[in-house]
Amino acid sequence: MAFANAFGYTVIASRARGFASNPRAISVVNKVGGGLLIGAGAATVTLAGARN
Repeated sequence: MAFANAFGYTVIASRARGFASNPRAISVVNKVGGGLLIGAGAATVTLAGARN
């Protein structure tokens, strides 16, 4: 069981490394992350305004 877990982690890490070296993938991740942060900020402002 431990071997399967370690092997699975190795395969996932290898694919993630290939994904992270792709400039287009990095751009997409940055845009999605930025959008999520903007959404979280808007939700915070909305919820804070509803309390007052």
